[in-house]
Amino acid sequence: MAFTQHDSTTRLGCLFLGLVVFLLNQECVQGVVSVGFGPCRYRSTLMDDFSLDRYLGKWYQQKLLSNLDLTYFVASCTRCPQQRLQYNNKTNTVHVYNSVLVNVGFSEISYSVKGTATPVPGEVGKLEVTLEVFPGILVQSPLYILSTDYLSYSIAWSCREVLGGAINIQSGFILSRHPHVDAQYNNAIYNETAQLGFRLENFVQMNQHGCL
Repeated sequence: MAFTQHDSTTRLGCLFLGLVVFLLNQECVQGVVSVGFGPCRYRSTLMDDFSLDRYLGKWYQQKLLSNLDLTYFVASCTRCPQQRLQYNNKTNTVHVYNSVLVNVGFSEISYSVKGTATPVPGEVGKLEVTLEVFPGILVQSPLYILSTDYLSYSIAWSCREVLGGAINIQSGFILSRHPHVDAQYNNAIYNETAQLGFRLENFVQMNQHGCL
């Protein structure tokens, strides 16, 4: 099958935009995916406590909060966005590994970002995540685990304020332990996102087809 110049340009655009959004989206798996006016609106967790030990392991990104059309385009060019959290006994540190596959037309390329996560004392479900988005360039931001049953799904969120709180930049994620969410958890996810003040129609479905 021959690729036209238009195909090549489109796929290169997918690659570039996919990597840009993935890089900007590195507060979690957090980033510039939903932009609004005014300061961040505080969202209280639905949990009384949070166990980081139980939360460790692999999570698949199922849905991404967005009000940007760009996100829909990027979602069509990427596959298998996921995050892995692993505890290192030697350094007493939780290591974060975020990865995604980007479709460039003739193949897929893998891109990943590594970092660390530290629980914030006294704040249930809040983690300070530091990621090395480029060699020697670190980005630090908070990530709030608003709800999780540890075994099947998680709802995570982050928000930053810029220009003195005139603009807020949010990220929200629905994650799962498996490439596809079991239907029995859909009602719980729907109800909890509503309790947290989110609308499911504002989330973009990510592609987890064929992911390991």
